[in-house]
Amino acid sequence: MIYNKNPNDKIKIILLYLLTLSRIFFAFLVFILVVKTDNQNIFILNFYAFLSVLLMEITDLLDGFLARRLNLVTFAGKIIDPFSDSISRLIVFGTLAYKGLCLSFVPIIMVLRDLTIAYINIARISYSIDCPIRFSGKLKAFVQGISALILISLPLFELEINLKKQIIIFLSYFTTAIILYSLFDYTFYTIMKYKKLQVEKDK
Repeated sequence: MIYNKNPNDKIKIILLYLLTLSRIFFAFLVFILVVKTDNQNIFILNFYAFLSVLLMEITDLLDGFLARRLNLVTFAGKIIDPFSDSISRLIVFGTLAYKGLCLSFVPIIMVLRDLTIAYINIARISYSIDCPIRFSGKLKAFVQGISALILISLPLFELEINLKKQIIIFLSYFTTAIILYSLFDYTFYTIMKYKKLQVEKDK
């Protein structure tokens, strides 16, 4: 929370919240731009969509860096950040799937992963299980960001249909594999922490 912060810090924190939430705005912008593309304006709108994804990923790097650098990390920020990540990337990959730029199961796996993690977090909080940021989570975010940038840029290049399909298939399966790895890593770590707590209670 921001109750104990001075007025200047409160303003900075609110601006950081807005920076984080801007990812959702950029994601909806991607959806609008990509859905509206046609044969006449496909290049310019997809270029703007690419820039929107790029800005979305930049804000993901920037808000956390600024919060730590300015010592403005808050409880609310720790909730808003993953929320914005999940919603924005789901919108982007849902849009990509809608336009045939990624396989349709990718956003479905993303939803299942995030819902599972959300319920695991409920259990983790209930049992006071601490779970620091995992490398797998950072890897997932990096792969999703790079994959989204590559996939959204495919219409900008005159590629052979078979090559484009191969890129879409590879990145779809690779991204899904990393998402599932992140889910397994987070789940396994939480289970091990829970078992350790149970052992300590039984002593």
